[in-house]
Amino acid sequence: MVSSALYDITGGDPVQMQALIREFRLAILRSIDDMKATATEREWRDCAHRLKGGALAIGADHLAAIAADAESGAIPRADCMKLIDEAFAAEFPE
Repeated sequence: MVSSALYDITGGDPVQMQALIREFRLAILRSIDDMKATATEREWRDCAHRLKGGALAIGADHLAAIAADAESGAIPRADCMKLIDEAFAAEFPE
């Protein structure tokens, strides 16, 4: 799940990698919460775009693909949030 960019940034240091993953995880959770609270389509797309970027940066490709579909409107909102929640749980198990 961890992208090679994270490996390069941290020099492969496992402690630094875990700290960075935790930070990304929290940022992604905020993006998901923001998506759930959106009122307009523009806000929805903006939140989905942020989620996609964060997911791509950390190597959570499946989550990023769903966020891309959310951004483009390819999947209805209700279905999207269910898929996002499931993908997040799979990519970032506690």
